[in-house]
Amino acid sequence: MSILELLYDGKVYPCEEIIPQNQSVYRAVSGQVGDAYEYLLRELSPEQVRRFEEMDKGRTKLSNMQAYANFEYGFKLGAMLMSEVFSNHQEPKE
Repeated sequence: MSILELLYDGKVYPCEEIIPQNQSVYRAVSGQVGDAYEYLLRELSPEQVRRFEEMDKGRTKLSNMQAYANFEYGFKLGAMLMSEVFSNHQEPKE
């Protein structure tokens, strides 16, 4: 199946497929963040937990917005590069 077909069928999710190349460091940091999150949920008062979760949802929303903007910019840049490459195509010299 082509990438266009996968995209049309809703089977391509760029933001869910991106994992940093250094996966061991990524997983370690992700574990540390998860541990800290769980610690705070145990230690904070119910009101503090509510506010912390509210802040975390906002941070996640901002992160998603930034990821989308990065993807959009990268995609547009790639398209502009391809457009320039093909519009300036010259026949090879003999």
